[in-house]
Amino acid sequence: MSVSEPILVTGAAGQVGGIGGRIVELLRAADTPVRALVRRDDERAARLRRLGAEVVVADLTQPDQVVPVLEGCRRAYFGMGVSPSYLEATLVVAAAARETGGFELLVNMSQMTVSQMDLRHMTESLQQRLHWSCEQALNWSGLPVVHLRPTVFQQNFLFWSWAAESIEKSGAICLPFGHGRTSPVAAADVAEVAAEILRHPSVYAGRVIELSGPRSIDLYGLAEEYTAALGRPVRYVEVPLDVWRDDELRKRGLPDQQNIAADRDWWLRDSGAHYGELATWLREVACKCRLPNPQRELLRLARTYERRAGHLDRRARRLLPGGSTDLLPTPCLERRPILHPPC
Repeated sequence: MSVSEPILVTGAAGQVGGIGGRIVELLRAADTPVRALVRRDDERAARLRRLGAEVVVADLTQPDQVVPVLEGCRRAYFGMGVSPSYLEATLVVAAAARETGGFELLVNMSQMTVSQMDLRHMTESLQQRLHWSCEQALNWSGLPVVHLRPTVFQQNFLFWSWAAESIEKSGAICLPFGHGRTSPVAAADVAEVAAEILRHPSVYAGRVIELSGPRSIDLYGLAEEYTAALGRPVRYVEVPLDVWRDDELRKRGLPDQQNIAADRDWWLRDSGAHYGELATWLREVACKCRLPNPQRELLRLARTYERRAGHLDRRARRLLPGGSTDLLPTPCLERRPILHPPC
């Protein structure tokens, strides 16, 4: 489908899984005009320009900056890190999109846990409640919206740089998660889905799309995948939460983790805890972290696992644009139809 107006992509230089930047790459590869919104005009913004995107600098909480950014756009991707200003930014973007008139689609990045929430079933997590509230606000706006609800990203540092570091030192993944299960999804796969939806707004408007990896596994299963990917034994070692908090979190300069620990105990109260709670807990830890760059060897291990994990996701489901047999890396869409663009 040909697109003449630019598609706005927020968080184009952000760190939330690198979703925004990947969406820009995919849309530009399809020769779709893109307006990439960033907070700072730096090297990341320069890279977006080299891709052919129009780069704009704006603060999503400032209406006088958002309105001109949306002028001429009829589709947008909204994604940003959850913060105290998250709901405010959501409302500003929704109000500005309504003012433009003729808006076709807003793709909103949410999270899987919202699927289990309503007014009578809330969680103690501020992050979860913000995502739920923002979805409500966007629904009330009357805009054509698609909510993407992924599980935890495979690139989460606990599965990525920290796991690689632990494997390098001891051949083990050491975390306090017991038999709690999760279904990580590759960030690149989520971006593939978002880009496809943005190119076909009439097909997906009004839908909620749940995104997960190919299967729900515990950390013992994750260790098996590491073993297969690296060709060396990797085991999972469960460590007590207080030991892990003292030995891992605090030594990395993290703030007090009592609230996070409470969330962890909530989702881990039985072995059948839903992976959405695990995903949210992981993200809340990530928000409080300032991690150093991993060593070259750790990066090598992490990239090896990424290739393995991406392979698992690609086997799960396919997007077949126009009947093509090309295999695109897309996640499993649990309890939802497979995404098929129109022919």
